[in-house]
Amino acid sequence: MVVIVIALNWQSLYRSFAPPRPILVSKGGDDLSSKLFDYSVRTWAEVRNDGGDGTIAMEVTYFQGGKTFTKTTTRYFKSLETARMELVFDEAKMFGGNSKYSIRLFPYGK
Repeated sequence: MVVIVIALNWQSLYRSFAPPRPILVSKGGDDLSSKLFDYSVRTWAEVRNDGGDGTIAMEVTYFQGGKTFTKTTTRYFKSLETARMELVFDEAKMFGGNSKYSIRLFPYGK
């Protein structure tokens, strides 16, 4: 009897106790120029949680002209949910040289 109940509630138990498992679906970066000298870069990632319910952190490191900037954001995901996470770098310079970024995803706090 116990085995049947556990088998029927497996998905519910998994969501409650398993940590989130973030998967990077896609990523990108956009220039945000609203005025002539007002410049920033928005980085984003489509993230899918293949694990249990929980908080996922996205850490983005932005490199430009020999400088490095790192920011982190978090979001709560349900199991199998996909959502977009974003971070904006106001530190970016319009003529600051070539830029690149890296994104790291990890479960947060479980």
